[in-house]
Amino acid sequence: MAELLQGALPLLLALGLLNASNFLFHVALSRLLGPTSYGALAAILAIALVVSVPFGVVQTVVAKRVSLLRVSGRESDIPEATARAAKGTAIVGAGLAVLFLAVTPLIAGPLHVGEGSVGSLAPYVLFTLVLGVPLGAMQGRLRFAAMGAVVTTAVAVRLGLGVGLVAAGWGVPGAVVASSASQGVSLVLALGLLSVPRDVWRRARPSLTMLRGGFVSALLGIGAFWLLAETDLVLARHFLDDTDAGIYAAAGLLSRALLFFPAAVCWVALPRFSESRGRGDAAGRWLNGAIRITAALSVAALLVMVVLRKEIVLIAFGSSYRSAAGLIPVLGLAMALLSIVNLLVYFHVAAESR
Repeated sequence: MAELLQGALPLLLALGLLNASNFLFHVALSRLLGPTSYGALAAILAIALVVSVPFGVVQTVVAKRVSLLRVSGRESDIPEATARAAKGTAIVGAGLAVLFLAVTPLIAGPLHVGEGSVGSLAPYVLFTLVLGVPLGAMQGRLRFAAMGAVVTTAVAVRLGLGVGLVAAGWGVPGAVVASSASQGVSLVLALGLLSVPRDVWRRARPSLTMLRGGFVSALLGIGAFWLLAETDLVLARHFLDDTDAGIYAAAGLLSRALLFFPAAVCWVALPRFSESRGRGDAAGRWLNGAIRITAALSVAALLVMVVLRKEIVLIAFGSSYRSAAGLIPVLGLAMALLSIVNLLVYFHVAAESR
């Protein structure tokens, strides 16, 4: 338990900053855009999160492979394997970005948003997929402080650029561009922090070998989880009127803090789950400890959010969103429970459960 807390601390701080920044990002934009346009932005960003599921899968699988290389004494193989995977995912990511552009009209229509706003997510698709490789390598090598630095950088770029572009009149497309740009900057930083020698980068050929074995099952598990967690925002945008969709999005944003903050525990525990392959006393200790920490964080945050929900909504979004406070107890409880489900999904992915 103590080791888990110690490893999670840098990421808890970074993800706490990420949540605070995400909160400020949405607060500022909700006031600048108003409920109608803000509902559109929330739906687009929900799509971005679902689209980035392969990024989470890449990170998870790479972390598993790197963790196993580390404990087997083959740490010298990690730099070249990581470089090969980064080049391989870059090629795949570029193709997926082009495909995303091609289907942009099909996405924009049901959400009643501009194609340009949705199309601005294409670079996000590329950057997030490749970013999963260096982050996974850091995770597998237990370099949590470096991961925290990457997350913090993404926070600063997204908040500063997003608010600046929207205030300058770019509207929803400006906020989406900021999200894509933050991932691009984070990718450059993460690759630099890997400290892979230049000669290794030059000789490394594009390959997806590191992702073989377990990728499909991880994609299904993690993908299904994020579809469950994020689809409500997209459905709200489609079925509710524009104002109600914006109010629902505000409540959803606040509630999702309960899901994202404990994610640091998953990131820290995953390499340990992989080392034990989810079996034996060690796996049981790590799983029980991770569940207890996640539950404690989620319950504490839920209680604060429910008690102060009216004040939080009023301060964060203003009187136009006042009715969002009534949705927070239900959505908050759902997200607190999903934080436990998220941990269990990562455990079974690491254990390669069938």
